[in-house]
This record gives sequence, C-alpha cells and structure tokens, in this order.
Amino acid sequence: VRTPPCHLSEDGNQYVVEAELPGVRKEDLDVRVSEGGRTLTIEGHTFRRSPTNPQPQGSITEHKEGEAPAKESKASQGTVATTGKKEVEKAGEQAAAGESTYQSTFSRSFTFPKPVDGSKITAKLDHGVLTLNL
Repeated sequence: VRTPPCHLSEDGNQYVVEAELPGVRKEDLDVRVSEGGRTLTIEGHTFRRSPTNPQPQGSITEHKEGEAPAKESKASQGTVATTGKKEVEKAGEQAAAGESTYQSTFSRSFTFPKPVDGSKITAKLDHGVLTLNL
C-alpha cells in the first residue's frame, strides 16, 4: 500500500485537501468521512498492463528524394507501410502472455479538529490531482 502525497489547508470555514493521484480514474477512488465527521479517508487503486520485454515495434527508415526504398525480403514477417518519404515497418503483434500487470493500492486518512459535514464535500479530479473541499 502506498501513501500518495497530499496537501491539507484551511480556507476560511472549510478544509481543502489536494492529493496527487496520477493514473487513477475516479471510478477507482473511494472517499469517505467517518467518526462523526472527524476522519476523512481516501482509498483507491491503479491497474496497468505493460509488455514484460518491450520490443521495438518497428523501424523508420528515411530515404533521400530520388532513391528507391530497399526491398523487403521474403523472410521478413513484418508489414510495410509507406508514408511520404518514410517507410515504417511494424513487427508482429506481441502475445498476451508477454504482458505483465501492475496493481497498486493506496490509502490516506486525515483527522480534523472539528467535524465536517460529509454531505457537503465537493470533489474534482483533474490531471491526476484530487481536490476535496470539506
């Protein structure tokens, strides 16, 4: 379990909590108030898939004007697409077995000196930063 960086401030009669949550979607977040409005808890998770052995997916060869692009050998298994003066070769697709998954959970709690009204919390998740106004 990781602890995301957070900033807590008081703005007049409300608290403002900003939590850095890059890569977290709003549906993967749980924000709750407990202990009579004195504790705020932010929990969530991230889930990603990535290749275990990233292989270059192709190569780009630039040809000078007037030169013919090199011919593809029959032994090659990639596909070739020509766009303008650049030739792009795409390697075969990686199998799903060549992927790894990454999951991370996090939790952060705050205890306030005065109770907050959980029904009046506003939340905004923008560019990986969750902002709560309580």
